[in-house]
Amino acid sequence: MEYIKIIEQIKNNLIKSQNIQKINGNASDIMAISLVDIEESNKKINILINKLINDNNLIEEDINDILFNIGDEFRHILYHIKDMQFYEYLEGNF
Repeated sequence: MEYIKIIEQIKNNLIKSQNIQKINGNASDIMAISLVDIEESNKKINILINKLINDNNLIEEDINDILFNIGDEFRHILYHIKDMQFYEYLEGNF
C-alpha cells in the first residue's frame, strides 16, 4: 500500500480517539506520519541488527558504522515520539 494511503488509513482511525483530539487539531496527522516513519525506522534497525547477527566477516569499522546507523534511527524515533505529544509521559524515561 502506498505511503499516503497508509497514513490516511491510520489517520481515519486516530480521529476516532478523544485522547488524540484533545492534543490539537492536527494531532491525528502528526501521529499517523510519525507511526509510519517509526515503522520504517524499525525495519532499518532490524536489517542492521541482522547484519550483526549473520555477518561473521565484519571488521571494527563496519561494526561502528552499523551501531551509528542504529543510533541515527533511534534519534529519528525519539524525534517522532516527542513530536506526537501523545507519549509525552515517556519523556522523563529517556
